[in-house]
This record gives sequence, C-alpha cells and structure tokens, in this order.
Amino acid sequence: METTFIQSITYPDDLVRTQKEVERRTILRSYRKLYKLGIEQSANRNQEFLKLMKKAFRFVLQIYQESNHESRRNSVFHPIEIAIIMAEKFRLGAKSIICALLYDILKDRRATELTLRKEFGNEITAILVGFTNVAGITSTGANNETSNLRHVLSHFSPENLLIVLIKFAEYLHKMYIIEQFSKENQIKLAEEAYKIYIPLAHNLGLDNVYLELKDLHLKFKHRVVYDSVVKKLKATKTTQEGFLERFTQPICEELGREGIRFSLKGRTKSIASICHKIKERNVPFESIYDFYAIRIIFESIIDDEYSNCWSIYELVTNLYEPKMSHLRDWVSYPKESGYEALHITVMSKEGQWVEVQIRAKRMDENAEYGEAAHWKYKSTNLGKEFEKMDKKWLEKARNFLANHRRHKDQNELSFVVNRIYVNE
Repeated sequence: METTFIQSITYPDDLVRTQKEVERRTILRSYRKLYKLGIEQSANRNQEFLKLMKKAFRFVLQIYQESNHESRRNSVFHPIEIAIIMAEKFRLGAKSIICALLYDILKDRRATELTLRKEFGNEITAILVGFTNVAGITSTGANNETSNLRHVLSHFSPENLLIVLIKFAEYLHKMYIIEQFSKENQIKLAEEAYKIYIPLAHNLGLDNVYLELKDLHLKFKHRVVYDSVVKKLKATKTTQEGFLERFTQPICEELGREGIRFSLKGRTKSIASICHKIKERNVPFESIYDFYAIRIIFESIIDDEYSNCWSIYELVTNLYEPKMSHLRDWVSYPKESGYEALHITVMSKEGQWVEVQIRAKRMDENAEYGEAAHWKYKSTNLGKEFEKMDKKWLEKARNFLANHRRHKDQNELSFVVNRIYVNE
C-alpha cells in the first residue's frame, strides 16, 4: 500500500535509471520514517492521517518532478526533511506535518494559493500564506530576521506559532547541510543561528533544539575546536563500548525490584556543553570528568513526582558514591525556563564520574520540547494543537526578540581553544 504513491514518479532518461531508483528508494524510506513518527501520536492513528500524508507526499513529488533532474533531486528532500524535523523535535500532529511538507510550495511559486485551497483547505493554506508573507520581507542580516519573527509573534495565534516552529526546523536543516551553501550564505546562517535561534530556543525551553544548534554552530565556526573535543572524547573510558551498560545495569535492576515504571537514556554530553565547562571551570579538557549524562525517566502522577524523584535519588546514591557539591535540585526550585529535575554526579565502579538526571515523564517532555510538550492534536481544528499554550511562553519569545543582543563575545571560544590544546 505504501509504495503506490511512489510508482507515479516517471523518469524519461534511461541513462540515469540506477540513480533514479536510488532516489526513489530514499524517498520511500523518508515517507516511512515520517509516517512512523506521525502515528506515534496516538490521536493520529486513523485513516485521515494516512490520507493527508499520502496526499501531501504525492503533491510535493509531483510539483518537484516538474523541475530538471538535478534541481529536483536537491530540493525535493528539503520539505520532507523539514516535516521529519517537525515530527521529531516538536511532536506535532498531522496537519502541522502537512504544513511543514508544503511550507515552501507557495513561497517558491510552485503552486497557486487557489490550488492549495482546493487541495488542502483554507486552514492549511492560511498558514502557508503566512509563512510566505514572512519570507517575503526577509532580507540579509540577523536584525531583519529578528524583525520577521517579532512580526509573526506580535499576535497570539496557533498559525503564527506554527510558522515560528517551521522556521526553527528550517534553520536546523540548513545547519545540517550548511556546507552546500555559498560562503556568504554560510556566514549569514551561522550569524542568525548564533544571535537568534540558539538563544531563542534556550529562552523558550526547547532544550533538544538548543543543544543541537549549539553543536552545529560550533562545528561550523570553530571546526578545529569541535574536532579536537570529539577526538579526545573518543579516547576517554566513558565513551568506550560497554561502559554505559555496565553502569546502568545495577540501577535498572533496583528500579525493577521497586516496581518503578521507567525508561533510561544515556548520552555523551554535547560538544558545546563540554566547551562551556572548560570555560566555566577554567580548566583544560583533561580536567573535565563528567562526559556522560544518564537520564532516568519515571512514570508518576503529578502529586507523587517530588517524593519519587528523591526515592530514586536515594536508590542511585546507595549504588554509587555521590559528589554532593554537584547536587542540583531543580525539583524544589525549577529553573526560570520551567526546567525540573534532580541532577547528581556519582562515581562509577570503574572510577569515572557520571551525571545522573532524574525526571518524571512530564518533566522530561517539558525539558525536551518546551511548551511543545503540551501541543496535542485533538481535532480537525489546528488551533486545538495549541489549546494549552502557556501565554508566559509566548511572552518570553516576544521579550527576547524585542531586547535580544549578543550576550557572549568571541573571546569565549579563543579561551576554549587554548584550554583544549594546552596538554597536546
């Protein structure tokens, strides 16, 4: 059933048949990935979602097939990747994903507003028109980009908020492929990421987007620093195969014995985060010891979250020696962004420090997705996705865009460079 929409793609040139087949399969894999991401939202497990997905995919593929081969191949994946980012990073529903798939169709004049209204209705088309209007007033430089976003957020509406999220997804994708742009555009993208999207993501509590953009920006602007940290990380014991499993196994066993329903995630801390620690602690790379962060995410009713956090804390610190000076209680005293968790650094049996983060499922969703954690697809009305939107979240965005300024100077990375190479 899934492959039927792909079969409509035709390629007249037999000389590039193999290359076309590879492209065909890549598109199909992208479709399957987006479909899987979409149905993870329980409300989307219906025929309406499947029809919307297939219709939008057909439409996008047909539109881009009208271009020459090289241009189409380079551009058809762009809206697909934007839609995947929207599903992964913001967990939005069917119509939001459809808007992401179609977001540049009208902007690039590949279809008329009348055609979009006929195919996808007034609601989706209104969002696409709004995005096109924002794109139309965009000019070079971070100040103009800030003005555009401030204009979009000047009035509270689900459509405008969705446009901002699409802009975030678009910038993430552009940073993924930044080397494909001209040098001038690379500099412009990096400047806008650094001055606008990174601090705005942090301000809004979009932690996953914030950390990823910081790493991407560091990789572009200071590649030597980035590569050096990656190389040094690979040489540390904490990143060697099997360490994470050995560390977490006793924790999982104890949580299981206590009957706690949980999931556990482990990751190496972001490169940008490690660079920040080098500066903040005024030490060389070799003195940074907590490269790993383990996250325990437990299920709980909201009234029991506090006590359950501390119960799990006691369980972990009974297994591993804690570094009490590194205890961070953001459960009793949440951060200004709303972040809630217990953080403690403990010593593993192998002599390595590991940071353990303890969060309820609700806390984790808020930390990962910001206010997007509350945007649930509840009906055919797109506005319902944003019905629980905290007005304070919107006010943070407005205040940031009204007063934003570059709050870090270039000396930060110069400092880090010196610290990274001091022992080489």
